[in-house]
Amino acid sequence: MVRQRPLEPFVMTSARPAAHSNSQDGPDDEGSRPEQLYRLLANHALDGILCLSLDGQVRFASPMLRTMVGWNMEEVLACDHRTLVHPDDWPGIAWALAGLHAGDAGATCRYRYVRHDGLHIWVEGRFQVVSSQYGLGAAFVGIIRDITDRRRLEEQLAAAQAELARVSATDGLTRLLSRGRFDDALAAEWSRGARDEQPLSLLLLEVDHFEAYTEAHGAQAGNEVLRVVAACVRGRPRRTTDIAARYGGEVFAVLMPHTDGFGAMMMAEQIRDAVLDCILPHPGSPCGRLTVSIGVATLTSMPGSPVTDLVGKAGMALGEAGRLGSNRIEADAAVVAAAATAAGWFDGPRHAGKTDVG
Repeated sequence: MVRQRPLEPFVMTSARPAAHSNSQDGPDDEGSRPEQLYRLLANHALDGILCLSLDGQVRFASPMLRTMVGWNMEEVLACDHRTLVHPDDWPGIAWALAGLHAGDAGATCRYRYVRHDGLHIWVEGRFQVVSSQYGLGAAFVGIIRDITDRRRLEEQLAAAQAELARVSATDGLTRLLSRGRFDDALAAEWSRGARDEQPLSLLLLEVDHFEAYTEAHGAQAGNEVLRVVAACVRGRPRRTTDIAARYGGEVFAVLMPHTDGFGAMMMAEQIRDAVLDCILPHPGSPCGRLTVSIGVATLTSMPGSPVTDLVGKAGMALGEAGRLGSNRIEADAAVVAAAATAAGWFDGPRHAGKTDVG
């Protein structure tokens, strides 16, 4: 069994007070000086020192530890260690002490003490077992450090990091997912689709004649248009697994796991109609108001197939929509055929390319 070196003088001192006898030994007695030295160290250490019996009874608590918890010596010695520990943290302490009793060399725990005034402090305790060879019984000895301030700083740092992650994951203008995070999600969903043998659909949508709009109305007005389109994308009834992002410039993307061509075409129609319903004038567009064109692609990924297959098909469909005009939804023949089969009101490529704005 592996043990760390016993803290011999400390255990002797902490388990019983120094004896006051009638002997003639003076202050320089050889036996008393080590005890006085270790008592001095225990009483003036900046960390708290704790000694527990194997059943958890407090046998010694240094002045610093008593200051931490706000209890006097009599109160501490009269209680079980468990009464000092926050109830939520006790299972971890009990597990660590049980490991020490079973032979672990040492244990470090972070937990909370409940102060006498009802508040709590965070501490880090480093525990070990000391042997019973001195007739005092085996015991747990812990060096206890107040880490309340450190814990507060760690929580503030974690919150700052979480906020940074949120900001980096979000496009600042549209509040949709950023391109980088979208690419990560796309790769993950592509791999998941291969495992599950489920279709993955992608919409790429672009604001029609956006450059003409910004030239006529300025960059600020163009930014407002992007916010409007983002709101139309965000506001569609989507499942929690669907992902919307600003893909770049005036192009947006919607990723829909476990969605076939029919579901993808329906979502494209909803977004296209939502933008039309904004009735935002756009004199530079043949339609006279703000519109978007959308490319739709649906694939069931195969092991080893690249995700660029899906992106490429959606990009080609979007390019075809731009080539043919404005306010269009284009998809490859397989998607359109699947949609037409699922719902009779789809009439194939002619519907996919409709441009009515009435």
